[in-house]
Amino acid sequence: CKDWQEYTSLYAARLKALKPSVLDEAKAVWGSQLVPGAIQSEVSGYRKGSEVVVVGVIYKDLKTRPSVVKQFKENPLRSRLVSAETESGKAPEPESLTSDEDRLFIEDNTMRVKLDAAPALVASLVSGLVAAVKGSALPNGDLKVSGIVFSRLPSPPALLPQKQEQGSSGRYLAFISGLSGLLSNEEKRPLVEKLQNYLVEASQEGPNQLAELVICGNILGNITGATDASGRDLIAVADDLLAKFASVLPVMMLPGGEDPTNYGLPQRALHSWLLPSAKSSGSVKCIGNPCRGTIESSGLMFVGHGGQPVKDLLRCSRGKTPLAALQLCLEARHIAPTAPDTLATPPVEGNDPKDPFVLEQIPHLLVSGTHGVVEHRWLPSSSDDERVGTQLLCVPSLDSQPAVVLVNLSDPRDIRVHDLAA
Repeated sequence: CKDWQEYTSLYAARLKALKPSVLDEAKAVWGSQLVPGAIQSEVSGYRKGSEVVVVGVIYKDLKTRPSVVKQFKENPLRSRLVSAETESGKAPEPESLTSDEDRLFIEDNTMRVKLDAAPALVASLVSGLVAAVKGSALPNGDLKVSGIVFSRLPSPPALLPQKQEQGSSGRYLAFISGLSGLLSNEEKRPLVEKLQNYLVEASQEGPNQLAELVICGNILGNITGATDASGRDLIAVADDLLAKFASVLPVMMLPGGEDPTNYGLPQRALHSWLLPSAKSSGSVKCIGNPCRGTIESSGLMFVGHGGQPVKDLLRCSRGKTPLAALQLCLEARHIAPTAPDTLATPPVEGNDPKDPFVLEQIPHLLVSGTHGVVEHRWLPSSSDDERVGTQLLCVPSLDSQPAVVLVNLSDPRDIRVHDLAA
């Protein structure tokens, strides 16, 4: 709608990028059930027929969502930005923003229409999803929902053929997250040595050799929060540890929600001065969050982030696990659908703005870090190659589940978990 104000360009770019593939999916699913002309080009055409299909951006009105403006008006000298939690240095746990009074709308640049949908559907969806909604107009102006679909998912590119030695299952990408949680907890420090020993051993020639280590968020988070000498010592310990990792295999690091970089997504890479020893090794690559990449040796495409999009989606919906939330992001072809509504991100600018979170290509591997436990799910594609599909992976924080998750570069269906606590 026109009330999008400074974020109009972001939502408009998202709708422009995804609307064609959403229409393709709607025609494939409902085309034989609808009369000619039932699929409308704009939301404002939702009254043109007994049953229609409209495409737009979902908006969820969260009735219990705190209002910063209201809080500031009630106490102008002490806003929510200076809360007791902030003064104590403790970040509050993200709370659910949902309630039974939540409502769904669909909108584009022509108008916004309230959706009359089943409570389960209202609970499961979030703002920012581009969807096609099938339904009929009600006398009160609402749209009675009878179906909803998201974007059509093309198959990921074919993987390159791999030559495997006898007795070897291939090379693996290793994933960890929440390293700062181990370093800041004295009782869990022994796990750091176990992690280091495992990486040294697994990086050598063998049946399950590691090709690279990827750290998905919260590398220095709990460490940089300390302002005394002990905090500075822990940063030095982390730098030395990462340098040791880099001495045996390449290391890729992307920041998380607790790391010292910009707050909103996309996050910039950690600055090199924070980890001078690790950076000087030449084998450490600091990248932004989210990240996209391709492993040249196998052609495996991956997209990963530090977990913020999934966690924010969970607090804006009900009945989902982190893995189910990650799957919804894939099905909607968007890394962070709740941005900018409840997940901070800057507006986009320019004559032809782009939404940086749209999945223009479907990856073989979609990774979210800093979760409680490891979860993964293989979603096959329509390709004749059984290895082509998307592996969804939630990587646990080391302080919650001390484990290294391995993904086979030549066959992403092959997931292995090395338990450091065993």
